[in-house]
Amino acid sequence: MPLRALGIGARCSQRLVAGSYASFANRFHRNCPDDPRAGLNGNLNRGGRAARFWVVKGTDLGYGFPMLLLRKVGRRLKLAIFGLPSPQLDPQIFELEQVFRSPPLTRSLASAIHLISPHCDFRPNERNRRIWEADENGACWAEFELVRDELAALPKRARILEIGPGLGRSLVFFSKKLGWENCELHAYEGDGKSTKYTANGPRFENSWCGTISELRKVLDYNDIHNVTIHDAGKIAMTHLPGPFDLVFGFYNIGYHWSLEHFMPEVLALIGSYGIAIFTVPRDFEPFEALAGLPYKVTKDLTTPLGDRLRLLILGPMHAQREKKGRGQG
Repeated sequence: MPLRALGIGARCSQRLVAGSYASFANRFHRNCPDDPRAGLNGNLNRGGRAARFWVVKGTDLGYGFPMLLLRKVGRRLKLAIFGLPSPQLDPQIFELEQVFRSPPLTRSLASAIHLISPHCDFRPNERNRRIWEADENGACWAEFELVRDELAALPKRARILEIGPGLGRSLVFFSKKLGWENCELHAYEGDGKSTKYTANGPRFENSWCGTISELRKVLDYNDIHNVTIHDAGKIAMTHLPGPFDLVFGFYNIGYHWSLEHFMPEVLALIGSYGIAIFTVPRDFEPFEALAGLPYKVTKDLTTPLGDRLRLLILGPMHAQREKKGRGQG
């Protein structure tokens, strides 16, 4: 049924309309009279109802209010069916070695990804699976480049803890690249329903927003079976079985929530000989609790994803204590 028969008015023109509704809109424009407003003082009367055109200082804002409303409803319907557009990645990212492998993108995995990465509203299909896999590998390659030497210096049977592993990309990547199959790996994550992301902000007791069941599936899919997962909803960080040779977390402690609020737990977890590695923002400023402690902030690195990455490396503490001891001697 022609839209005009429904009492919907539109400003006629022969212009071509770009967008999702181009084909429909162009046909509609071509079928209109030359000037539907002629003799009607800017109104098109159909069935006793008028649909007034929106004109501001002589500028036509579109097809009139009913058409604008129809387009808005159409966009929402399209969003509900297809989700947000997939992120556009540099084609070179797909050429990197895909160390981390994404399992088939199920609805439950897509939901878990969206929970920790709200910009990734994926529909479960192969194209989105490949995009997410490439995105995860791109981030891992950048982090690996910055801390390669520190990771290579770890003991062969190191005790390693990742805080906030998300869906396990870093544990998978480092395990495969560095041969961590004989290491004792631990992950500290919680089941969440919403994110509490801030920028170097305060600490929340329920900060962790992962999906532990999907984390296990991703690790198993990548043949990583030596990870003990600790549920943050059941065990406090102070009760984790430290000390560890390495404690690390990317884009959580130090980035979303200031490292300052977690220093007592972090220092206890690395003990005298361990190190801690966390992502920090580009405008990171040392705080009082870091004074006198051995740490360094890496140079900025542009990741394959176009982000600027900076990491803080803390420890080992024994080096500082030995230095103090020699100074006193």
